[in-house]
Amino acid sequence: PLGRSNRNLPDAFDVDKNHFELKSATRGSVTTARDVGPHTLREWERRYWIVAFGDNLSSGFKIRELYIAHPDDLKPFFNKLNAGFAEKWKRCEEVLDVARRAGASTEALETAAAIMNRGITQNNPHISRSVIVKNGTRISEANPTQARAQIRGFVKNRPLRPTAS
Repeated sequence: PLGRSNRNLPDAFDVDKNHFELKSATRGSVTTARDVGPHTLREWERRYWIVAFGDNLSSGFKIRELYIAHPDDLKPFFNKLNAGFAEKWKRCEEVLDVARRAGASTEALETAAAIMNRGITQNNPHISRSVIVKNGTRISEANPTQARAQIRGFVKNRPLRPTAS
């Protein structure tokens, strides 16, 4: 896997160019990112997730449990965020309707809508550990060779949906 230099890119990808989001946690939830919005979810819904739960020790991070999840496994989390974004967008549409009735140009309305849509975000939403444990697939944290084989098998059996880009 290769690292990333841009927040919009995946954390890693494999030789088949499957994208992965990598997370670690020491508590009951997994932190995600700043400024998560509909644009972020569209990217996350096209990535596998690998989550390590563990402990920060003086010698480094010690993994206790390791999971892989298909985006479909994280639907409860994604749906909750999308519902919040939809509620915020509903309020933005009210403002756009007032501007439309007041005679704002189509160009101004489109620009405002794009800015409003991009601005609908949530800061660092947490994925509950229970969502990962219940819906994800546990993989070997003690045997890297076995973990790689498990990840390959998971990816082969649960392909990502093709993207429209």
